Amino acid sequence: MKFIYMMFVLTFSLNLCINCKHFKKDIFTLTRFAKCKKFMRVEYNVEHLISGKKEKENQDLYYCSTARKSNILCGEDGIGYEAK
Repeated sequence: MKFIYMMFVLTFSLNLCINCKHFKKDIFTLTRFAKCKKFMRVEYNVEHLISGKKEKENQDLYYCSTARKSNILCGEDGIGYEAK
């Protein structure tokens, strides 16, 4: 009985991405390829400095796995975690 209680407490005390309000997954995406809405990756385009034409910047979200691996983003402890 203690084992079941410990597993229950441990599971719900972890900051799991799937329980975070920043977790983004659609019906066509596997859970392991879900993205995090909290951290946005922007690729700055400097072509306008050469050609004079302003191009749209590429914006994309980090994968949850990438955000959890990086201590600068969320890290293993899930510092950016916010409950749903």
